[in-house]
Amino acid sequence: MNTYRLDAVLPARAFGIAAGLLIVGGVVLVAAIGLHWHVVVTAIAIVLVLLGAVQLTLALIVAFRGRVRISLDDGGYRLSALGRTSEHHWTDISRATVTEDQLRLYPRDDEEHPDRVPLLDPARGAELERLAAEVTERMRAAYGRLD
Repeated sequence: MNTYRLDAVLPARAFGIAAGLLIVGGVVLVAAIGLHWHVVVTAIAIVLVLLGAVQLTLALIVAFRGRVRISLDDGGYRLSALGRTSEHHWTDISRATVTEDQLRLYPRDDEEHPDRVPLLDPARGAELERLAAEVTERMRAAYGRLD
């Protein structure tokens, strides 16, 4: 059994922006309240803190949901991508296609909704190519084709 991981890169820039907004907003908020600054400054500080919290939340969602795992064996595959899971036998798949940013596996019973293996990190393009080659080999073996 081979398992491929095509996870998204950690959103370091988003975490940095969130930290900056939270720190600046927090410092300005404390200063505005402590020094009795104008209410507009307090409101701006609250907005900065809220924007930082939203940015942090989005960065955490990307970090935890941006995971793609596909395990291949002689019988089929198990895919876990972006919070969804799917499992099929190779003989249940009618075709597979690959583009520069995803691999699609089309189940016979529902070709309108293929299983998608997204490439969330462009630096892992070679790994997607290896995955596509292995899927091709395993499908050929499952169907008894040697070409």
